[in-house]
Amino acid sequence: ELQEILPTVKYTFCYPIIPGDISGKWVEDSVNGMIPFFHDSYDKDRILISQHGIPEWFFVSTPEELRKKVDFLESNKDAYERARNIFRKAVDQDKYRTGEHFNDMINMAIDYIKLGKKSL
Repeated sequence: ELQEILPTVKYTFCYPIIPGDISGKWVEDSVNGMIPFFHDSYDKDRILISQHGIPEWFFVSTPEELRKKVDFLESNKDAYERARNIFRKAVDQDKYRTGEHFNDMINMAIDYIKLGKKSL
């Protein structure tokens, strides 16, 4: 039953188990054509913005804000397609298949360690 429902899902909401944390859920959702929104406490370092080009607009702090943004995308087909394309581009599968993304992330972590920072 889930396999029949998932292809019809257009939006998803990601929130951290531990405030500030980030997970791979947004990648899975994006690959499957969904537009993820993020709780404001998700990704405190905003790696999604700096490393993946995800606009701050997709971070929300209230259910009302989420509803307003979903309603906007539902009523504006061009904005909806632009949003989907942002996430498609962010999870460009070639980047992950070749290892380029993971190599970049490892190098970024090494740079942070050299600078004496504790988190990315």
